[in-house]
Amino acid sequence: MLREQSNTIAVRQYTDSVKTMAERHGVDPSTVRRWAATGVVSAIRIGKSTLRIDPDSLKAEPIGFAA
Repeated sequence: MLREQSNTIAVRQYTDSVKTMAERHGVDPSTVRRWAATGVVSAIRIGKSTLRIDPDSLKAEPIGFAA
């Protein structure tokens, strides 16, 4: 039996700034930049200094996170 395959492609929305993500999670912006550098959140760099974060990429708080 053949299965019908979906042609849907998931598209990430890199909408959050470092500041917005930091405020949402109650952490310092340097923590969000570290999360991006280590792959905890999905992020893209625009130009030399702008970093945009996919707000859905952080499903749960990282291990060791204390609010």
